[in-house]
Amino acid sequence: MVQEQVVNNEGIGELIQWMATVSGSTTAIESISCIKTACSAATASGYANYTKCTEAGLTLATIGTITASSDSFSNDTVHVEHPFTAGASATVKGHMLVNGDGDALYSVCCYAGDISVESDDTITVTHRIRGKNG
Repeated sequence: MVQEQVVNNEGIGELIQWMATVSGSTTAIESISCIKTACSAATASGYANYTKCTEAGLTLATIGTITASSDSFSNDTVHVEHPFTAGASATVKGHMLVNGDGDALYSVCCYAGDISVESDDTITVTHRIRGKNG
């Protein structure tokens, strides 16, 4: 028997809203951290493949703003904005979004070049995860 399956746009919209709004859940996108070692964005990578920054202000933290937004259809995108204010000199190579437990990676962004920061410098991160068919 031939079958055809699809996650429809409405279903994707509901998943995105859940991912963006379920605060305190161990499985929701809730935390963000800067990355301090070599970074390569690969779909097969996981939380253990990246080293979080340990410098104050760049460590794992609750995401500042997380919402569902619309690109191709209603609520198809998780939209994250978060400011990091360095407490010490550091080199930042990327950032990652993780679950509430801080042990599962949802998405990673590796920067084209290192960002050097000094104490009190601020990096404001905008990150989007878009759900789509096809």
